[in-house]
Amino acid sequence: MTNFAQTAPQYSYRFVDTTNGTADVTVKNSYLLFGSTNQRVCEYKNLIPGACTITPYAAETLQVTTVTPTAAASSTYSLYISQYNSNTGSIMTRFYTYTTASSGDTATTIGDALRAQINADQSNGVIQVVGTGTTTLILTAQAGYPVFAVTLVSLGGGLTQSTGTAGVVGYGSSTSLAAEGYTGYTGTTYTRWHLEFYARLNESNTLAQGQRVAWDAFLNTAATNYAALLAAIKDVMSNYPVGGTTVANPEALSLLDS
Repeated sequence: MTNFAQTAPQYSYRFVDTTNGTADVTVKNSYLLFGSTNQRVCEYKNLIPGACTITPYAAETLQVTTVTPTAAASSTYSLYISQYNSNTGSIMTRFYTYTTASSGDTATTIGDALRAQINADQSNGVIQVVGTGTTTLILTAQAGYPVFAVTLVSLGGGLTQSTGTAGVVGYGSSTSLAAEGYTGYTGTTYTRWHLEFYARLNESNTLAQGQRVAWDAFLNTAATNYAALLAAIKDVMSNYPVGGTTVANPEALSLLDS
């Protein structure tokens, strides 16, 4: 009996730097085939809905948020910065505060005080946001940590914030793939096609029947026929969450309906 309760998948991946376009992916005789040699990946029916996705290449964009203080005597200016750290898998939250004197403080001195605290944390690797500016506090995310959140605390001092550049978490650059431990690529940017399925005995001699398998193909976005191959994959995967409008593969649909 196939054990469909298994949740920890066996994993394999490949980089696709040369493609023949639509000929490289198809569903035939109930099997999903991929590659110039029509390598059998799995039986189409055994794909796991909700676990099969396409993650397109996305360039990283670093968030820029500006905090503007309104100077007032004997007032406290405070804020929290929260940022996800992919290395630790946790969210780091830091608190920064400054109280003005009875006279003499300006927007610049308030900004300088907050900048010094934030940049000390960044230098020590605590958080990856750098503070710049003069009369305003300009907060800029650092490479690899493109997004953060700012929470202002009203304790008498006036602070406002605006985000001029929204952060975007990048995916698929050779640098980020290398950081994740992948090897074997020759290009610089990739789209990820991720499948999870339950293996059958006749798919591989090394897999037990019912074993959950995770399989990735990384498609070189600069490869000839990349666009045609990606479109064909979306056609084949039309019944899975790939995003956008696709045309269903007739044989794939008939397999799912049977």
